[in-house]
Amino acid sequence: MSVTLGIIGASVRAAAESALRGGFRVRGIDQFADRDCAPTVENGRDFSECEGWLDRQRGGCTDLAWMYVGGLENSPDLVDRLARKSPLLGIGGDRLRRLRNPEHLLRVLRAGGFNMPEMALEPTQVRVDESPGRWLLKRRHSAAGRGIAYWNATTRVSTENCYLQREILGQSRSGAYLAEADQCRLLGVFDGLPPEPQTGAQPFWYAGSLGPRPLTPIEFAYWHALGQWIWQAFSLRGLFGVDAMVEHAIGVDAGDAITGEPDPLVLEVNPRLTASMELLDRVDGSSIVAKHVQACLGDQIDPPDASTATSTGIRRNAAPRAEPTASPCHAKAILYATRPTSISASLSDAWMGRKQSPHLRTRNAIADIPWPGSRIERGAPIVTVFGGGPSLQQARTDLREQIQTVRREIDADQHP
Repeated sequence: MSVTLGIIGASVRAAAESALRGGFRVRGIDQFADRDCAPTVENGRDFSECEGWLDRQRGGCTDLAWMYVGGLENSPDLVDRLARKSPLLGIGGDRLRRLRNPEHLLRVLRAGGFNMPEMALEPTQVRVDESPGRWLLKRRHSAAGRGIAYWNATTRVSTENCYLQREILGQSRSGAYLAEADQCRLLGVFDGLPPEPQTGAQPFWYAGSLGPRPLTPIEFAYWHALGQWIWQAFSLRGLFGVDAMVEHAIGVDAGDAITGEPDPLVLEVNPRLTASMELLDRVDGSSIVAKHVQACLGDQIDPPDASTATSTGIRRNAAPRAEPTASPCHAKAILYATRPTSISASLSDAWMGRKQSPHLRTRNAIADIPWPGSRIERGAPIVTVFGGGPSLQQARTDLREQIQTVRREIDADQHP
């Protein structure tokens, strides 16, 4: 069978580009519909518009299957309704409810010898005198680090929607996995970028990723075993990511695999393509989404022909084919608006021109480009920038240079 791939989420650009490189016909809906996603991706203000959108796609397409990306994993009822309309490439609502329940996830992890930070389901369970350090108030249904704040004894807590978790000081990491019918493969481990003034990210927000990092045999064994346990416990299929904290880990500027770290503490599991996974496409020029579809459908799918995926997919020059680069380490950062920001036609055009190069290169790479005239409110994402290099440290240095360049362009655009 052939597949026209529908993609639904808060931002589908990375998945859509990867799918196009994999040879699929692509249709998508997200909350941004950025310029470099046109004409395939439609804008949907919230997930309530997804059912109508999927009905419209099915009307003109007999081979439509769909996958979700960021945000939709927190709406298991909606996922089930959509899955009744068209084949879902991923896990449905029942497994989502169990996987995204922090209490259940904690029990499953501990049964396998893994752990999460100390958790409290209500403030009365926190004994401040016996529990030094700060506690975080976390929403049960959130993504990209939104909805997290510091808790104190005077904070009112809705235990139905929130829970408390001890803050872990250290390095955030995420493991990328591919769950197939008979095996689960570790694709890579990434460092999370800490919020920095130049990115505009606030504490706890997703600021970006760096990697894949080199792993010692001990590190590889841990991350591999963690993925195997979660895959088997929840019967996962396709891509999934595990977010964790390594307490007091050496920072990403160290640039090398390290030994003697404590075991990571798992924060959450995302049963979908995660934000860091698009960096894997930059390493070897492959399509991470094609691997996801193949894992979900197996022998049911005919290998797609990339040469046919131009008329109904994102424009070829908007999603250039990836080629292997000389840089084994890659980095990305999201630049957030630090004040209300307008994007002129000249700046949007310049970014599009930079992106429409013949190949997917690291240097000067940019994505999630706003339309001319876009007004972006404070705290909203503006654009994504990329960097790379032969080591983690050099990749991060290159990324910082790209961030400074793009931030200067944005500032100059506000004061022509």
